[in-house]
Amino acid sequence: RVVESSGEERLEVEIADDGAGLREGTSHGPGLANVRAQLDARYHGRAALSLEARDGGGCVATLAVPLETALP
Repeated sequence: RVVESSGEERLEVEIADDGAGLREGTSHGPGLANVRAQLDARYHGRAALSLEARDGGGCVATLAVPLETALP
């Protein structure tokens, strides 16, 4: 399941599944830390990536980034 919502200043994308769920410590591994560092470098602390267990099994990944307009 993929859900997108956008407000005036932020785009949020949520991806959820109903699989086996997360193993202990999976939401803080080196790969996710690298992605978060890249988001921080690009958006200067205005973006976020979270990975959480879902009630009833599975997990939810949420990516939130600021909306930007292109320069002419």
